[in-house]
Amino acid sequence: MAIKISGRLTIGGLFFALLLMGGVRPALSQDDDLNSTSFQVPTHFYQVDTLDALGAADISTNYELENSTDELIHSLGFALNFSALEGHTRIVSILSSAPAVPGNRFKSFNSVAYDPLGSSGQLAGSVGTAADVCAENFGWEAGVGYAAAITDGRIVSDVRSEPSKLDFNFASEAQGQIAVESNMVSGSANAYQSYSNQVIVDGDAKVTQRGGFIFPNSLSSLCAWQ
Repeated sequence: MAIKISGRLTIGGLFFALLLMGGVRPALSQDDDLNSTSFQVPTHFYQVDTLDALGAADISTNYELENSTDELIHSLGFALNFSALEGHTRIVSILSSAPAVPGNRFKSFNSVAYDPLGSSGQLAGSVGTAADVCAENFGWEAGVGYAAAITDGRIVSDVRSEPSKLDFNFASEAQGQIAVESNMVSGSANAYQSYSNQVIVDGDAKVTQRGGFIFPNSLSSLCAWQ
């Protein structure tokens, strides 16, 4: 895990949440442009949401998946929620899932950018991904995401989840407030291990964070959170 932070490590009133919200519900002005495309067959899902705005903008999207067999349950959820009061906003969110052995693999990518265009506006919102696995020989649960309120700049984040691991990357170069959080727990009948990390920045919000969890096939079928 490598973390690089510059700026004041203080923030007030900014919360991190992994919210699973329903549907795409934009509230757009006449200058906004929302494009959403999706492709789905029984073994594959692909969705792209983009939002360009001059003026009021609001985008909310989610994705949930559960793949179950006699030996494995792999479920995950992704949620993105942002809004802007004034200025120019550009948001791109890409989701995809495809079959893996066993279970499914999931990839998410999101990029949010805000240009105040001479105003004192702000882009605020949150992104979260949660995944959990219960199987014959291992069980784990993990969540990663961030909340932000920026006045200028860009944030990029991507997550990949498979039954035996989760990888995530986060980078921002913006002015404002950002809170990044990641946590995991894996368990067996006799013991469990947990990990959590939070980065909070206010001001010159330049943050890079990379991490991953790899889970060996050495745990029992008792999941720690049950």
